Amino acid sequence: MTRFRRPEVDLWINAVMTGVPEICSVYDWHTVDDDVVVFHCQNRRDNPHDEGPEYWDFAGLSALWYAGDVLWRADEDYRDRDGARRTSIDDSAACARAGVTDPIERMTRRHRGAAPPWVRTDAEPHPTWLDRLELPAATRPSQIYALLGRPRDLV
Repeated sequence: MTRFRRPEVDLWINAVMTGVPEICSVYDWHTVDDDVVVFHCQNRRDNPHDEGPEYWDFAGLSALWYAGDVLWRADEDYRDRDGARRTSIDDSAACARAGVTDPIERMTRRHRGAAPPWVRTDAEPHPTWLDRLELPAATRPSQIYALLGRPRDLV
C-alpha cells in the first residue's frame, strides 16, 4: 500500500481530475466494517452528442481506512481499465461529432442517476480543481509520479 502525505494527495486528485474533467462518479453501494469503508461507483462520461447512448460507464471500487479525527490513513482504488479506455474513445468520438473542444464543455453531469438530493443542482458544475490552473492535466500514472517527484519503482 502506497503512503502519500496530504499535499501529495491534493496534487494527485487535482491533477487527475484536471486530466479527465468529463468523468463524474455515480454511487452504487457502500459498506462499513470497523475502520474500513468500501464503496462501488460507476465512473460516468456524459455523451455530448444526440447520437448514441446518453452516457458511458466504467466500474470503480475504493477501500478507505479511517484513522480517526476526520482523517483517512489509506486508500486503494480499483478501476476497470479497459472500460476507462473504451469510454474515453467513445467520448472523444462523440465530442468530435458534437464539436466540443473545450474540456469544461464535456462536464455536463446531465445523467447522474438516482443521486441523493444534495448532489442535484441546476447550477453548472464548478469543482475545486477548476481553480488550480497551475496544475498540469495527468491521465497516466507516470505523469502523477513525475509530479510527485517519485520514481514509480520506489512506490
